[in-house]
Amino acid sequence: MISVVIPSYNRAKTIRMAVDSVLNQTYRDIELIIIDDASTDETGDIITRIADERIRYLRLEQRSGACNARNIGALSAKGEFIAFQDSDDKWCLDKLEKQYRFMVDKNLDFSFCGMTRIMLENPNRKYYYPNVDMDDNKDYFDQLLYLNRVGTQTIMCKRECFEKIHFDITLKRFQDWDFALQAARFYSIGYLRESLVNSFVQNDSISKSGLANKNAWKSLYDKYKEDIEKRSKTHAKYLFRLGNEVVLSDQRSAIEYYIRSLKINSSKEAIAFLSLSLLRMKPIIRKLLKYQKNHLFR
Repeated sequence: MISVVIPSYNRAKTIRMAVDSVLNQTYRDIELIIIDDASTDETGDIITRIADERIRYLRLEQRSGACNARNIGALSAKGEFIAFQDSDDKWCLDKLEKQYRFMVDKNLDFSFCGMTRIMLENPNRKYYYPNVDMDDNKDYFDQLLYLNRVGTQTIMCKRECFEKIHFDITLKRFQDWDFALQAARFYSIGYLRESLVNSFVQNDSISKSGLANKNAWKSLYDKYKEDIEKRSKTHAKYLFRLGNEVVLSDQRSAIEYYIRSLKINSSKEAIAFLSLSLLRMKPIIRKLLKYQKNHLFR
């Protein structure tokens, strides 16, 4: 059996779509664990009206965050495998069947698949994620440390993985990235190169930056600092990204990050952003950052 965990907070408008995409899977031997993170809308009413005995609904009395909700669901799972779905996304109907077969055939403990990122306001604008492939002949931890390629809704793992790893509730963002990094340390991990998830993106969700993103990158950097600093290219990349996250609000700090990055590993991007920062050309920097965040959507 596969246990599917969906955390939800105030997703009355989208939860039914996400749930139906799980219940209608071609792989039928599932349980669906929905953790309602103290919603104040009609999420609970919508779930309790669905007549399917495979659903287990648990409502938390106090909001504790999606990561904690996922951990609660996973720790209560009865299936041999656990998969995670988000409450505002949609699975392809053969997602579980294909991913389960992939894991069995490859004898994997942990896997993730591709997904299609779709602009909610304009469904014609979309792209395949991850847009950078994995090399199966190289260490997955090293590759994931350099660049995230994992979305929570693409993950399937053996239940025993939760004996060693959990979603880190102290992280405000990049929890899926961190979870995959933890898995890559201890377990056999693989990537199924096929889009089996439709992930819907709000227009403003790809333009947000500033303090929240800077803190998220800094938290991940601090957690894996020892590993990052052993790898010059990865170290330079993290420092460059930290510079990008503060360049519009704190150019002095950004310049320091860019210089540190260039001292470790030179790149045209870091040179360009350092030069623009020294010249205080914020309008151009703002346009470049916006382009970076939006150019994948076609």
